[in-house]
Amino acid sequence: MSGLSKQARDALRNQQMRVRGWQSSDVVDAVLRTYDRLPETIRAQLPLKSGWMLSDGGLLRDCST
Repeated sequence: MSGLSKQARDALRNQQMRVRGWQSSDVVDAVLRTYDRLPETIRAQLPLKSGWMLSDGGLLRDCST
């Protein structure tokens, strides 16, 4: 909740109803984790493609030294 002012953080802590403050990275992580389960209407507005990358498997070394 570092993106919220002290007053906003205090207000959230004192709420009777639970409200969660999200950081932008939390939103991105949640979308990526659940993208395949989102309704088609939302996925159409937020088109993403999955991709595969090779892992270096520890084979790559830092050649700058």
